Amino acid sequence: MKCDQCGLESGFDEAFVKQPRLLGLTSRTRCPTCVTRENQRSAVHMYVLLPITAGILYLAHPSSSWSGGLLGLALVALAFIPLTVLHEMAHAGVARGLGLKAFGITIGYGRRLPFAVWRTRRPSAS
Repeated sequence: MKCDQCGLESGFDEAFVKQPRLLGLTSRTRCPTCVTRENQRSAVHMYVLLPITAGILYLAHPSSSWSGGLLGLALVALAFIPLTVLHEMAHAGVARGLGLKAFGITIGYGRRLPFAVWRTRRPSAS
């Protein structure tokens, strides 16, 4: 199989993702690297460009209902960032409470957040 975007070829067809195009009549094939890059671009659009655009449009036309609605949508999207961090930290806290080893938290496509950032010292059992 071959990636339609970068041209990578592999005999391991299960590694590729088939994405339907408009109306689902045809599909395109993407390798995991191209899918990740596409998802990263979508995240930048959602969490950077949407709030900036919504803010500018709201400042230009504050009485317009569509600019207020777009700003509200952007604020809801931005609210998901700290909520996701708290959610993932709760997963790690429960794992630690159950005695499981978790070495870090990965959110999105960034680097792993080590537990040393929020680690608490446990009393020694001596």
